[in-house]
Amino acid sequence: MKNIKSIIGTGVIVLLASLNFTSCTDGNDWKTDSAFDRLFGTKQSSFSVAEGAISAEVTWESTPDTKYYIIEASTDSLFDAKPMGEEGSIVYGEDGSIIKSPYTITGLMGETTYYLRIKSVNETKESHWVYLTKFKFTTDKEQIFNDVDSEDITDESVHLTWQLGLEVTHIEYVQDGELVTREIAEDEKKAGAATVSDLSAVTEYTFYIYNGDILRGEMEVTTNASVMVESKMEAIGQNSATFSWDASVGRLTGYYFAKGDAYPQTANNDLDEEMIANHKLTLNGLEPNTVYTVAVMRNNTVRAMQTFKTAMGVPSDFVSVSVSTVDEWNAAVKNTDGKLAIILSGELDLTNGGTVKIPTNVTSLMVMGGTSVTDDKPVLKTKGLSFLGDMDDVEFFNLNLLSNGSTNNYIFDFNGVTSNIKSFVLTSCNVDEARGVFRLRSGSTGVIEKLLIEDCRIFNIGSYGLCAVEGATYGVASLEMNNTTYVPYAGQSGAMVKSKYDGTMDITFNQCTFYGFTYAILDNQNKTTMNVSVRNTLMGKIGKKRKFFSASGTMIECTNLFITSDCSFESSIGETTLDIDDNALFANPAEFDFTVKAAEYVQYGDQYWNK
Repeated sequence: MKNIKSIIGTGVIVLLASLNFTSCTDGNDWKTDSAFDRLFGTKQSSFSVAEGAISAEVTWESTPDTKYYIIEASTDSLFDAKPMGEEGSIVYGEDGSIIKSPYTITGLMGETTYYLRIKSVNETKESHWVYLTKFKFTTDKEQIFNDVDSEDITDESVHLTWQLGLEVTHIEYVQDGELVTREIAEDEKKAGAATVSDLSAVTEYTFYIYNGDILRGEMEVTTNASVMVESKMEAIGQNSATFSWDASVGRLTGYYFAKGDAYPQTANNDLDEEMIANHKLTLNGLEPNTVYTVAVMRNNTVRAMQTFKTAMGVPSDFVSVSVSTVDEWNAAVKNTDGKLAIILSGELDLTNGGTVKIPTNVTSLMVMGGTSVTDDKPVLKTKGLSFLGDMDDVEFFNLNLLSNGSTNNYIFDFNGVTSNIKSFVLTSCNVDEARGVFRLRSGSTGVIEKLLIEDCRIFNIGSYGLCAVEGATYGVASLEMNNTTYVPYAGQSGAMVKSKYDGTMDITFNQCTFYGFTYAILDNQNKTTMNVSVRNTLMGKIGKKRKFFSASGTMIECTNLFITSDCSFESSIGETTLDIDDNALFANPAEFDFTVKAAEYVQYGDQYWNK
C-alpha cells in the first residue's frame, strides 16, 4: 500500500510540471519566470464603459510593462477561445495606437448590445482577455440629425441635415396616414443634407433616418402655416374674369371656384400646365352681379385667393323690369314672384303712394340705376322701405337714395315686420337727407346677416345715424363698409351705429372717410356684443376726447386709422394722430370735398376722392 501511494504522488508531480510548462507557452498568458512576472491582464474591477449612441468611452487600470492595448467590441458573445476579429466585431488598437486609459471606441450602432474585452500587449507577449463584469453593454439611441433651424421650415418642406461622413440610405415619415420612404441621393449623402417636400401645412412630422435597417436618428418638426401669395382679379366683366397670382406660390395641385364667399376647403378643378406656367386662369360663363370665390390650392391649403363680384347686370334667374313711374314700381313688386330686378330711369318718388313694404312674393330684390356706375345717378326717394318676408339678396346700385330731410324720415324702416335677410348691399350710391339710413324698430323680428356698403357717399344723416337697432329681436349680424364716406348732419348727436340687439355684431370699416361726429361712433346700448375692425381709414372733425364706443366694444383690429390734430379719443383704440388739421388733410371738407391733399395719406380713406 505504501508503494502505491508513492507512485501516485510521483505521477501528480510530473503532471503538474507538465501543465506548468504548457501554460508558459500559451499566447493568452504571460511567462512567470522572467522580467514580465508582473504583466497580467488589467483588473476586471477597473474595466468599465460609458456608452453613447455610436461611441463608448472605455476605462481600465493600466498594467505594468505594457506597450499598448487591444480592445474588441462585438455584437456576438465573446469568450477566451473565440478568435479575435470575427464577423460582427470591431478591433481597436492592433496598430499599437491605444497606449493609455481612457479610450473612445467609435463606429458603433445605436440601440445595439455589444460584448467587450481588452488585453495588454508587449513586444513579445499578450495578456489574457479581460471582460466587463456583466460582459456586455447597450449603446444609446442614436441621433445623427442636427436641430432644424426655423429658416429651413416652410409650409410644404423641411430641410434636414445630419453629421457628415455617416452612412445613411433613406428617410421615412408618415404623410396622410401612409408611410413614405424617401431615398437619399449620393450628393445628399456627401452634403449631409436633404429637403423633404410635398408636405402639408401646420402638420407635425417625425422624420426617421436609416442606414439600411438601422435607425440612426429621428426628428420632430411642425411645418409652417401657409401665407397666401399676392393675387388679383383683372378684366372683371358680367360673364368673365381673370385671376392671377404671384410666381412664388410654389407647388399647386388644383383650384377652387364657386359662387359665394365661403373659404375653400378643397380644390374642385384641375390646373393645366399653361395655367401653372402663366400663373393665371380665366373664368368664363359667369353670372353678372354675382359674388364668386376663386383660389389656387396645394392639396387642402389655399395659396392665393380672391372673392370678387362680376360687373353689374341682371342675373339670368331674375325677372328684369324697367320702371319710371310709381305705378310701374307697384305693379312690378306686386306681380313678380321670386327674384326681381328693377331698372330705374329718371326720378322715382315713393313717398307719395309707392309700395314701400315689399310683399312676400318677392324673394330677392335688385334696384339698379343702370348696369354701370355713373355720375348722373337716378333718384329714388323713399320714406322707409322694408320687407314683409324673408329675402335672399337685396341690392341697391348706382342710385341717389333720398328721404324728405334729416328729421323723421328713414331710407329703410323696418317697422312691425318679420324678415330675415341674408345679404343687404348698397353699392355706388349717394345717400342724403334722412334722419337715419337703416332703422330697425323694436316691434320687428329677424336678422340682416350681412349689411355691406361699398363705394357710397353718405351725407347729412340725422340722429338715427347709419344704423339704429332699437330692440332685442331684430338685428344686424355683420356690417361691412368699404370705400365709403360718412358725414352726419351738422350738429346731430347720434352715433353712426347703435344697437340694442341681443346678439353679436361684427363691424368692419375699410378705406373709409369719416367726418363731423359730435357723439360716439358706436353705441351698443349695453346690449349688443360689438367686435370691430378698422383699416386704412381717415377721420376728421370728431372733436376732442370723443368716445369711439359709447358703452363697450372689442377692437379686434386697428390698422392705419389716422385722425387729424383737431381730434382725439377719450380712450385710444390704436389710432394715429396726425400733426396736421382737417383743412391740411382734406381739400375742402366744409363743402364735402374730401380729396386728400397730404400726399403720404392718399392711399388711405375712401378712394373715390383720389381717383
